[in-house]
Amino acid sequence: MSIYLGALLIFCLRIGDVSAGTLRVIFLVNGRRGPAALLAFCESAIWVIAISRVFSHLDHWQNMVGYATGYACGTMVGITLDQFIGIGQSVVRVFTRDTHLQLRDRLASEGFGVTLFRGEGVNGPVQELIIVIQRRRRKELVRHVRAIDPTAFVTFEAAAATYGGYGARPIRDHNK
Repeated sequence: MSIYLGALLIFCLRIGDVSAGTLRVIFLVNGRRGPAALLAFCESAIWVIAISRVFSHLDHWQNMVGYATGYACGTMVGITLDQFIGIGQSVVRVFTRDTHLQLRDRLASEGFGVTLFRGEGVNGPVQELIIVIQRRRRKELVRHVRAIDPTAFVTFEAAAATYGGYGARPIRDHNK
């Protein structure tokens, strides 16, 4: 095999194992042990093949470049896959000056469970809306928020696990 095809193979293998590793961690954080274990197996098997190719041809710097570049690209691919798949849930906090509750009502009408807290900001009254959503619904939620209050401040946090609540499915213990 030519030097450059070997380096390309190592590059592609690294994209595969690093992407699998990224997704494995995401599944672990979300308590999905089965898929995480399968991804761990694939990740380690691919890594062994890639590293053995590097060590069997240490005289070719191209392999080391392919290894390092594949690692960097695998990180980007893994993050992109995570964003596309949208596994898990997010806790969303929306801070708005909408005192007429239009935003709360709009989000509720779109099927979002919304909890409202009234507060006082530097410039007057504010409402804090807390919403727990499937991550894949982030763009949809932001679109609704912007339609009602383009100046709203929105934050997202990962939710490791949730139990009960509005529209909840039966409780599933992720620790079993």
